[in-house]
Amino acid sequence: MPVLQQFDQKGPVKRGFFITGTDTGVGKTMVTCALGKALSGHGYSVGVMKPICTGATPRPNDVDRLIETTSIEDPRELICPYELDEPAAPQIAARIHGVHINTQRILDAADVLHTWHDTLLIEGVGGIMVPIAESFFIRDLISLLGLPVVIVTRGSLGTINHTLLTINALQERNVPIAGLIVNHPNKASRLSSEKEALSLISEATGTTILGTLQHVDNLDTQWNEGINQLAQDLNTSALMPFLQML
Repeated sequence: MPVLQQFDQKGPVKRGFFITGTDTGVGKTMVTCALGKALSGHGYSVGVMKPICTGATPRPNDVDRLIETTSIEDPRELICPYELDEPAAPQIAARIHGVHINTQRILDAADVLHTWHDTLLIEGVGGIMVPIAESFFIRDLISLLGLPVVIVTRGSLGTINHTLLTINALQERNVPIAGLIVNHPNKASRLSSEKEALSLISEATGTTILGTLQHVDNLDTQWNEGINQLAQDLNTSALMPFLQML
């Protein structure tokens, strides 16, 4: 399948962001929810989407969390066209479940959601080189969806390497990068030289740091309260030019 390497604005106006991570378990869902809360606070009608959710059980899963936070009533099959129970890369999970992931189905769902909301937040699966189908990766889906990317990275050892690799892979496809959010999903993983590491990443790539989110205890059981807390730590003003440029 050919990959579009430029952003085509045919069809509905596309305002929003694709939220990806440098790794699995980096906290993309909590960041997407916090970003949705923050943008809603600026008066935007925010739609959410997770095109493919693997490891969909047990519940609540990522899709449940996105819906819970935004309180939207969009059809679940548009928010998440593919929910697969197997906790694996989409290509592997789809093979196990005997499912064919149709990229056009995802694009069509995104187009509908774009028409219903001012801005659309699309959460990815794992990192950008996670395979969706043979020779088709999350990075390729991002190109087709035509949205700038917000990268979620860990504030822990190894973040420089993982983040620079992610940024480089996106730049190879000329994908606009809106900024970087540093997350602390695990309390004990904090990097003592985090400030210096972020400065290095920003200086080396020109990427804007949109915020550093602190670890929230008991987030699973106090989700909405925790997300509201995280939303206050995001620098959404740096994202406004991307929402106003079209």
